[in-house]
Amino acid sequence: MKKLILLSIFSILTLVAQAVIYTWNGGNGDYNDPNWSVGGGAVCCAPPSSAEIDISSGEVTLNVNRSSNAIKISGIGSLRLLSGADLITTRGTGATFADVLEIDGAGASVIVEDGAIFRLRNSNNATRGVYMHSGASFTNRGTTEVDINDANGSAIYLEDVGDTFTNNATALLELIFSSEIGILSFGTFLNAGEIEIEETLDNAIEFRGSATNNGTIEIENADGIGLATLDDFTNNSNGKIYIGSRNGIIGTIAGAGFTSQAGGTVVNRGLIKVDNFDDSIGEGVLVKITDFTNEGNIDITHVSSRYGISLVTGTLVNADCANIRSKSPFFAGNTGRLINDGNIFLDTPESSMIFATAGINGEITNNGQIEDFQGSFDLSAALFINNGLVLQPISDTYEYGEAVPNFLQGSGTEITVNGNVYLNSDGTNVIGFYKQVGNEFITNNTDAICKDTFYLSLDDGKSCPVIMKIKFENPIIPDLLNANEAMNIKTFLQGPLDVGTMLMDDDLRLAGLIPLTDPYNGSQTITDLTVLDDNGDDSIVDWVLLEISTISDPSNVFRQIPLLLQRDGDVVTAFGGIPNVALQQSCETEYYVRIRHRNHLGVAAVFENTF
Repeated sequence: MKKLILLSIFSILTLVAQAVIYTWNGGNGDYNDPNWSVGGGAVCCAPPSSAEIDISSGEVTLNVNRSSNAIKISGIGSLRLLSGADLITTRGTGATFADVLEIDGAGASVIVEDGAIFRLRNSNNATRGVYMHSGASFTNRGTTEVDINDANGSAIYLEDVGDTFTNNATALLELIFSSEIGILSFGTFLNAGEIEIEETLDNAIEFRGSATNNGTIEIENADGIGLATLDDFTNNSNGKIYIGSRNGIIGTIAGAGFTSQAGGTVVNRGLIKVDNFDDSIGEGVLVKITDFTNEGNIDITHVSSRYGISLVTGTLVNADCANIRSKSPFFAGNTGRLINDGNIFLDTPESSMIFATAGINGEITNNGQIEDFQGSFDLSAALFINNGLVLQPISDTYEYGEAVPNFLQGSGTEITVNGNVYLNSDGTNVIGFYKQVGNEFITNNTDAICKDTFYLSLDDGKSCPVIMKIKFENPIIPDLLNANEAMNIKTFLQGPLDVGTMLMDDDLRLAGLIPLTDPYNGSQTITDLTVLDDNGDDSIVDWVLLEISTISDPSNVFRQIPLLLQRDGDVVTAFGGIPNVALQQSCETEYYVRIRHRNHLGVAAVFENTF
């Protein structure tokens, strides 16, 4: 008898821990309608938060804030969240369903309308967050938020080719955390809205089926690859992919930022930007066994000795008018090939191009333009075929107006150069002219002084001539163009100053106590004694000392000029004129101007050198 009692108690405890399944009885209706069967039994009311939801036919709509344990949609069942609805689904302890949300079947669907929120959580070991299979569909027009912190599978998993996940133009898909792959899709994945991935403990995204991006994808942190595509993938002209950052916050990517491998065709017509990847095993963009065509922009902003672009066994074609920018080097190995018909901008302190030394080497063919900003590109590499143009920086010093030769390398046979050299990247402010025949740049504008970056317009006969950056190291010496800067200086001595009239007393002059030679360094002498006459407001008060130093080093005083101070605060020379000061021959843009007096504290101001 005691054993029977204990067994009954155990059965009751088990029943309490087990979530009750509420099954929709079919037809279309509101979530709050009394059209649910409880545990396969009686018809009852809307499910409580502890229930699991099973919808196998009909469409259930929700327009209020609700919560549930876990949800399964199967057959021809559909769950639609209307604007204003907020559904939180948490797979809690004792849940019967393995996943937080399962969508099973070609007629099974979930639709989140604009203005609705669908939140998916798990509080114990769920297999997956969103599990789709057998032709299921998920359409997000509002906000879907996934936080799966202890799963044995992907946060979002499309198992079959017929499954479709659509993130609409008004939608936000936010993946807060995944302990496995964030999004793993063997089906069709379409994004026209925004996808934000905060952190995953594996790859952030794996597209093993076809995928198209017309919206924005931002991946902040991933312990694996940022975005891997193993099938056809298209990033259209409106598509933007940011890997290693989210909402401007820089994160970390443990592996490659973007990979295309194991087949499929990849076309980028938008932007792929990689901010951060692992410096020991990562790459910015890895191309392997894939045809990859770039018709838009690839931007590798991470500085590393690892590879910004790694070509292993595939072919990367940078099409006409397309751009690749990288602060990490290119790698070409095995049968990897780069064909450049567009523009490549290299700004890496390491070697810009690295070729494999063992096995079958890769190959790079340039039919367009390559800007080698730091001069680390090896033009002599045997597997670099140059039919286009390579820009390399100048590392020499040139006088104002002197020709600057040899910054264009390559045949240039199919490329003409707009002769104007610009100070700005938008093609404004012409500061010189480039003569392609003699390969020389002659400045005709003093705006070029102390600048080291210029822009040159190249025209290869295509519809997109490009203005490319050219770097010089101190190309023009300032000479004496700024030798005589007129300075109108006004200052006052506190003791002699009458604040009512803003005039100083000239008691020293009246007493004949102003020395004819300055008391500072003895370099200036009053030779015209009429300077010391009574000149009203311009009467002399005393000697002062003008000092000029650089902002970068205030102790570097390169001018000291004794001057005379008048009653109205004007500072003049020993001859009574406005002082002209020869500035230091440097590229400083600002200086300190100080006025000292033998009995008062000095004052200082910043003077801008505009040449």
